[in-house]
Amino acid sequence: MDEAIIRYYKRLLRDGFVYAGSFDNPSIYLTYDNSKGVLCGNAGDNLHMFISIIDGRIDKMRYLCVCDPTTNVAIEALCTLAEHKTLAEVKNLTEEAFSQLIGSHGEEFIKKVNIVIEYLKQEIIKFE
Repeated sequence: MDEAIIRYYKRLLRDGFVYAGSFDNPSIYLTYDNSKGVLCGNAGDNLHMFISIIDGRIDKMRYLCVCDPTTNVAIEALCTLAEHKTLAEVKNLTEEAFSQLIGSHGEEFIKKVNIVIEYLKQEIIKFE
Protein backbone atom coordinates (compact mmCIF):
# COMPACT_ATOMS: atom_id res chain seq x y z
CA MET A 1 0.00 0.00 0.00
CA ASP A 2 1.51 3.32 -1.01
CA GLU A 3 1.87 6.39 1.20
CA ALA A 4 -1.01 8.35 -0.38
CA ILE A 5 -3.44 5.52 0.37
CA ILE A 6 -2.15 5.21 3.93
CA ARG A 7 -2.54 8.97 4.52
CA TYR A 8 -6.05 9.04 3.08
CA TYR A 9 -7.12 5.96 5.02
CA LYS A 10 -5.75 7.39 8.28
CA ARG A 11 -7.74 10.55 7.59
CA LEU A 12 -10.88 8.44 7.11
CA LEU A 13 -10.22 6.66 10.40
CA ARG A 14 -9.70 9.97 12.18
CA ASP A 15 -12.49 12.03 10.60
CA GLY A 16 -14.97 9.30 9.70
CA PHE A 17 -16.03 7.53 6.54
CA VAL A 18 -18.23 10.23 5.00
CA TYR A 19 -20.18 7.93 2.69
CA ALA A 20 -20.45 4.84 4.89
CA GLY A 21 -24.02 3.78 5.61
CA SER A 22 -27.19 2.81 3.83
CA PHE A 23 -30.67 4.10 3.10
CA ASP A 24 -34.04 2.67 2.10
CA ASN A 25 -35.37 2.49 -1.45
CA PRO A 26 -32.24 3.27 -3.48
CA SER A 27 -32.62 3.82 -7.21
CA ILE A 28 -29.68 1.47 -7.69
CA TYR A 29 -28.54 -1.15 -5.22
CA LEU A 30 -25.22 -2.79 -6.02
CA THR A 31 -23.79 -5.76 -4.28
CA TYR A 32 -20.31 -6.93 -5.09
CA ASP A 33 -18.49 -10.00 -3.92
CA ASN A 34 -15.18 -11.38 -5.05
CA SER A 35 -16.81 -13.76 -7.52
CA LYS A 36 -16.83 -10.80 -9.97
CA GLY A 37 -13.09 -10.18 -9.56
CA VAL A 38 -10.95 -9.41 -6.55
CA LEU A 39 -12.08 -6.02 -5.34
CA CYS A 40 -11.94 -6.72 -1.64
CA GLY A 41 -8.97 -8.35 0.02
CA ASN A 42 -10.39 -11.61 1.32
CA ALA A 43 -12.80 -14.22 0.01
CA GLY A 44 -15.54 -13.28 2.50
CA ASP A 45 -15.29 -9.54 1.90
CA ASN A 46 -18.13 -7.72 0.21
CA LEU A 47 -19.50 -4.34 -0.80
CA HIS A 48 -23.04 -2.96 -0.90
CA MET A 49 -23.74 0.39 -2.56
CA PHE A 50 -26.91 2.44 -2.30
CA ILE A 51 -27.45 5.09 -4.97
CA SER A 52 -30.31 7.58 -5.19
CA ILE A 53 -30.87 9.12 -8.61
CA ILE A 54 -33.06 12.17 -9.09
CA ASP A 55 -33.55 13.79 -12.51
CA GLY A 56 -30.61 11.90 -14.06
CA ARG A 57 -28.21 12.98 -11.32
CA ILE A 58 -26.76 10.98 -8.43
CA ASP A 59 -28.34 12.62 -5.43
CA LYS A 60 -26.82 10.42 -2.75
CA MET A 61 -24.40 7.49 -2.49
CA ARG A 62 -23.68 5.34 0.54
CA TYR A 63 -21.92 2.03 1.01
CA LEU A 64 -21.42 -0.78 3.46
CA CYS A 65 -18.35 -2.92 3.03
CA VAL A 66 -15.98 -5.33 4.60
CA CYS A 67 -12.87 -4.61 2.58
CA ASP A 68 -9.21 -3.78 2.77
CA PRO A 69 -8.05 -0.15 3.23
CA THR A 70 -7.21 0.35 -0.47
CA THR A 71 -10.74 -0.64 -1.48
CA ASN A 72 -12.24 1.61 1.20
CA VAL A 73 -10.26 4.54 -0.18
CA ALA A 74 -11.35 3.72 -3.75
CA ILE A 75 -15.03 3.54 -2.70
CA GLU A 76 -14.87 6.80 -0.72
CA ALA A 77 -13.21 8.44 -3.74
CA LEU A 78 -15.92 7.07 -6.03
CA CYS A 79 -18.63 8.58 -3.85
CA THR A 80 -16.79 11.91 -3.67
CA LEU A 81 -16.38 12.01 -7.44
CA ALA A 82 -19.86 10.75 -8.36
CA GLU A 83 -22.29 12.26 -5.87
CA HIS A 84 -24.25 15.17 -7.38
CA LYS A 85 -22.98 14.39 -10.90
CA THR A 86 -25.13 13.44 -13.87
CA LEU A 87 -25.17 9.82 -14.97
CA ALA A 88 -23.32 10.86 -18.14
CA GLU A 89 -20.58 12.49 -16.05
CA VAL A 90 -20.27 9.42 -13.86
CA LYS A 91 -20.01 7.13 -16.90
CA ASN A 92 -17.04 9.25 -18.01
CA LEU A 93 -15.09 8.95 -14.75
CA THR A 94 -11.51 7.83 -15.29
CA GLU A 95 -8.81 6.40 -13.10
CA GLU A 96 -6.97 9.71 -13.49
CA ALA A 97 -9.70 11.55 -11.56
CA PHE A 98 -9.24 9.10 -8.68
CA SER A 99 -5.46 9.45 -8.82
CA GLN A 100 -5.70 13.23 -8.70
CA LEU A 101 -8.10 13.15 -5.75
CA ILE A 102 -6.09 10.66 -3.68
CA GLY A 103 -2.60 11.37 -4.99
CA SER A 104 -1.87 7.77 -5.85
CA HIS A 105 -1.01 5.98 -9.06
CA GLY A 106 -0.30 2.75 -7.19
CA GLU A 107 -0.97 -0.43 -9.14
CA GLU A 108 -3.27 -1.97 -6.50
CA PHE A 109 -5.29 1.24 -6.13
CA ILE A 110 -5.71 1.70 -9.89
CA LYS A 111 -6.75 -1.95 -10.27
CA LYS A 112 -9.50 -1.52 -7.67
CA VAL A 113 -10.58 1.83 -9.10
CA ASN A 114 -11.03 0.27 -12.54
CA ILE A 115 -13.13 -2.58 -11.11
CA VAL A 116 -15.36 -0.07 -9.28
CA ILE A 117 -15.70 2.22 -12.31
CA GLU A 118 -16.65 -0.61 -14.67
CA TYR A 119 -19.13 -2.17 -12.26
CA LEU A 120 -20.86 1.15 -11.64
CA LYS A 121 -20.99 1.96 -15.36
CA GLN A 122 -22.64 -1.39 -16.09
CA GLU A 123 -25.29 -0.71 -13.47
CA ILE A 124 -25.93 2.84 -14.70
CA ILE A 125 -26.46 1.52 -18.24
CA LYS A 126 -29.03 -0.96 -16.86
CA PHE A 127 -30.76 1.88 -14.99
CA GLU A 128 -31.01 4.23 -17.96
